[in-house]
Amino acid sequence: TIQDIIANHTLATSGVNYGLAPYDNSEALATNRWDYQVAASSGTLTNGKGYSVKLDATGDISFTGTINATDVSIALTQGAGGGGTDFNLLGNPYTTFINSGTFLTEEGVATTDITSATLWLWNQATSTYVTKVAGDSFKIAPGQGFFVEANSTNNVTFTEAMQSHEATDTFQRSSKTEVHLFVNDGNDSKFLKVYYINGTTKGFDNGYDGELFRGVSHPFALYSRLVSDSQGKNYQIQSLPNSDYENMVIPIGVNAAAGKEITFSADALDLPADIKVFLEDRLTNTFTRLDETNSEYKVTLSETLNGIGRFY
Repeated sequence: TIQDIIANHTLATSGVNYGLAPYDNSEALATNRWDYQVAASSGTLTNGKGYSVKLDATGDISFTGTINATDVSIALTQGAGGGGTDFNLLGNPYTTFINSGTFLTEEGVATTDITSATLWLWNQATSTYVTKVAGDSFKIAPGQGFFVEANSTNNVTFTEAMQSHEATDTFQRSSKTEVHLFVNDGNDSKFLKVYYINGTTKGFDNGYDGELFRGVSHPFALYSRLVSDSQGKNYQIQSLPNSDYENMVIPIGVNAAAGKEITFSADALDLPADIKVFLEDRLTNTFTRLDETNSEYKVTLSETLNGIGRFY
């Protein structure tokens, strides 16, 4: 229960608020969507629902009870009609990992209960939300919370078949051909990923293209637009065909303040030997090769950036 979590842990506090909060997507103001609990708060924690938790210091969160070994269904909510959002904070209800690819394919492709086969996880190390698509088959840790965007008020279901019995929380290696682009402003770093996968297209591929999380503002951000039919959406993950590389020019979007010095770099994994990666700056009319070791492109912004048009 909520009162048990409060009583048995030293949560971070701010005024009367404790570091335990469900997400209320009906609220119009983003600052009001985290429903921070107080000393007198009570109620049952809901299986399959996510909660934001912050302790006063690094430590364990402990749960005591019967291990959940059954399917778990939870109703989605839509708040956009009232000025809120359609994002729902869910949580892995099992003591095992679950395969996000299986979950997203079921809920975002087979049933379309969510808008796309995409989820977003909070990365404490970078203080940002990270996009995962079905094609990543990312393993969601026991108790891990994550966002999805509701396309209905139907139930989503966590099933035993989605469980993935990982021995340890190991790095998920990938054999995909891909390019990771990074930008750093001296204080913070952002990234996007481009996958080259047989069968994907230059347009939207559900489960292979993932938007930048729209549940928060992004004063500093890096993203791409789809090569074809982007519809103005910003993607942290874009998948493209694994052929004709040189004829696919990708629009790169940056949000950054005027006067900032930003530095681009890239990692290219398993590209064909004759393919090189260049960043084009159409304002300075320059091309910089980024796939070589320690290569980077550094520029001081003369004006605020908030979108595409300069970098490709």
